[in-house]
Amino acid sequence: MPKTLEQRFREKISPVRNEEADCWHWKAFKDRSGYGGFVIDGKTRRAHRVAYEWWCSLIPEGLVIDHICGQRDCVNPNHLQAVSRAENTRRGDGGKIWRERSHCSMGHEFTEENTFHRSDGGRGCRVCRKERNRRYHANKIKNRQVSSEDPFWGKLNKPNGPSGCWIWTETKNDLGYGRTMVKNRQVFAHRRAYELAVGPIPAGLVIDHLCKNPPCCNPSHLEAVTPTENTRRGERRKTHCKSGRHLFSEENTIYEPKGRRCRECLREWDGWQGGVHNRLKTHCPKGHEYTPENTYLNPGTGGRHCRTCTRDRRKKPD
Repeated sequence: MPKTLEQRFREKISPVRNEEADCWHWKAFKDRSGYGGFVIDGKTRRAHRVAYEWWCSLIPEGLVIDHICGQRDCVNPNHLQAVSRAENTRRGDGGKIWRERSHCSMGHEFTEENTFHRSDGGRGCRVCRKERNRRYHANKIKNRQVSSEDPFWGKLNKPNGPSGCWIWTETKNDLGYGRTMVKNRQVFAHRRAYELAVGPIPAGLVIDHLCKNPPCCNPSHLEAVTPTENTRRGERRKTHCKSGRHLFSEENTIYEPKGRRCRECLREWDGWQGGVHNRLKTHCPKGHEYTPENTYLNPGTGGRHCRTCTRDRRKKPD
């Protein structure tokens, strides 16, 4: 009588004393990475993924299987957990190496102000990103031939030469931004300069002045960014919170992906509401401390999540 798939599978597992706690080491074929391989319908699949699907559940789309025990050849379903790729990378040795780095590959320190968090959970250097964007736009402007016949360029004053600010000399609004007419419609002068020199502004983006000079229309001083990034750059130039009463000192500042928050304003809010603001709490509702190792920052909302609670929720109930 032919053997079933499960019988074939169990024959390739090394004997163990305690099936619940011990690792089920795969003694058959292993790939170069150390993961076991099992043939089903003529196709070789990772043995630990097969074990998870048989004895736990189907693997949700977009998730991978992480070995809680750290043994790649283990197929014990109690040692397997479905997690995102970003979480799997953070738990692995490679993610640990990147998390412990204090400087980027170009030597810039990963400070709070110089670090942004990507959607996959990784870190990035703001200085490097700014330099990449500057080179990209400079090359794009250099390779694009700007027509000097357009009357728009005759309305600019260049006191510091081609590399300096090109000041708009016509109508400006109350904030100092130039205004010009295009097809009987009033538009910002710096946006018109970017469109003439670089091209159409991508949908959903705004133009930021790298020189921090609102009337400047030098295309090399302009960059298309998201509204969130434009606001964040503007927030970094402010010295006080929105109320104007509290200084953005290191002790009084909470850094978030979307900007800075004032601790004093949050404490005042606590007094009005009669509670403690979430950003000032040091422990999660279950009592786990919000340490850097136990805290996950949501890149979209800036909220904090307890890693211990997340792991407990994902564990299969006995």
